[in-house]
Amino acid sequence: MHLLIRRFSAFPAPDVLLGVFATVSEVEAAKALYVAAYEADPDADPWKRPGYNDQTPASHELAVEELTGEFPNGSDVFVVGNYNEWFGHVHRVFDSLHATAAAAALRAKELDAVDDAADVSPHYALVDWVRTGVLHSDAPEDQPELNWL
Repeated sequence: MHLLIRRFSAFPAPDVLLGVFATVSEVEAAKALYVAAYEADPDADPWKRPGYNDQTPASHELAVEELTGEFPNGSDVFVVGNYNEWFGHVHRVFDSLHATAAAAALRAKELDAVDDAADVSPHYALVDWVRTGVLHSDAPEDQPELNWL
């Protein structure tokens, strides 16, 4: 499966999941729709921050990652992300895809239980629910809630 992600420097916010797609052509089409929406109305972009990325087009912040799994378009998928925070920066690593909220919660619990003595930054896992084949909302209020903010 292909994840469409809006990547940041980790300062304004962790990376934003924009969708999960079965094929490369689907993720490329979703990328084009996303970019076109903010090119048509740049002021509508919730991640446009004066002084930070007011000159950076959304298209330059998009990335595609692959995670194992097979989900037909229109199905629910629960994406587990592992978060670390240091000095005001939040870093999100996409870990896994799950067919049920219970399976995703179990994986998040496993990630939370990892205790790395060398890692002094706060870390935990969160689950993001998306529908495959559809652009996921990038609105800040629709993102997983960070526990330490």
